[in-house]
Amino acid sequence: MEWAYHYRASNARGQEINGMIYAPNLDMAYARIRQSALKARSVDFDPKATIERWVSGGKMSQSELSRFYRVLARRYKASRSIRDTLENAAAYIRDNAIREAALLMGQRIQDGVSVSEAMLIAGFPRIHAMSIRAAEGAGNYGDTFARLADDLGREVRLNKDIASAMRMPKILSAFMYVALFSATYFIAPLPEKFMQEIGSKPEALHEVYFAASHALHDNLPLWGGVYLALPIVALAFGRRLRPGRMLDFWPSWRAMSEKSDHGACWTAFAMLYQAGIPPTECATVVAGAARREDTRESFTLLARLLMAGQTMSMSVTRAGFPDFAVAGVIAAEESGGSMAQALQEFTRELALDVSDATGTVQAGMQLMSTVLGGLMMMFFIYLTLFPILTAAVSKV
Repeated sequence: MEWAYHYRASNARGQEINGMIYAPNLDMAYARIRQSALKARSVDFDPKATIERWVSGGKMSQSELSRFYRVLARRYKASRSIRDTLENAAAYIRDNAIREAALLMGQRIQDGVSVSEAMLIAGFPRIHAMSIRAAEGAGNYGDTFARLADDLGREVRLNKDIASAMRMPKILSAFMYVALFSATYFIAPLPEKFMQEIGSKPEALHEVYFAASHALHDNLPLWGGVYLALPIVALAFGRRLRPGRMLDFWPSWRAMSEKSDHGACWTAFAMLYQAGIPPTECATVVAGAARREDTRESFTLLARLLMAGQTMSMSVTRAGFPDFAVAGVIAAEESGGSMAQALQEFTRELALDVSDATGTVQAGMQLMSTVLGGLMMMFFIYLTLFPILTAAVSKV
């Protein structure tokens, strides 16, 4: 577990730098600041940044990372000082993790380390650092950073579409969660009292409901705190649990998820392969960047098969890739032209498929929201009004 520390330090040129460092303890924070070639003046624990770090799972914001890469692309194309851009990242980057990584990257470049190695040391995604390493021979940093920014931008837009599709079910769930607590505390005593007055016995589920109401009234701070803590824990660890995988039973969702992940992975594979990196190493690097576990396992097995001397077509067929990926890669290899360019054309077609699948998912989510809202309302009525109605009817 790492904590966030705000620090004031000075670099080798005597300039004052304010930043955020993440470390398991204060001593390690000082050590990491020294590793950045900085001289620490003060280091203080930052609780707000620590919570943000835990909620995000320690990952960099994709939208901010895309923005950062785009700025670097413009700087490289304009032949401007990258060191100043990295040191002044706080002026245009809101994500603490990216700001600190940019600062460390700049210090390492100043020490004579290559750009790709500096990115690895600073904690940027390995697949991005490898893409930059592939560009170092030709010095084509600007185009490579621009391509990384475009790829991240497409992924950000897809994630926004998915979030938009799931917004209404989340709102309904939150509303009913709050309504259930309010009904248990304020409304449940009314039908229970009415049923006691007329001598009617509640059903088993209503007995549980009334017992929960008694427990809540007897110890509101305890059970109210537990009820409030459940969604907080779910939000804090939701990203780590990857709730999207639970929707894989839905064909449209699985198609969107698989093709999106493979589109990003094969785009990176094509970029690395075009730069002359061996296919085995390309597959190994891409495997570490895959979001889905099955995609990661397929690329890992692909690397092993290629290392054993098998052809790309045979390796892809035996590595457990989905049929659309197998067909696309085999077609790229048999195209007779550049395999990297053919793979990029394949990923562009995947992007169109993902867009169609996303529309289908959004339509399905709207239908699910309507059904979910109706079921929740029926359950709410069953808990609150049904006991009174049944008791009244049985009394008559």
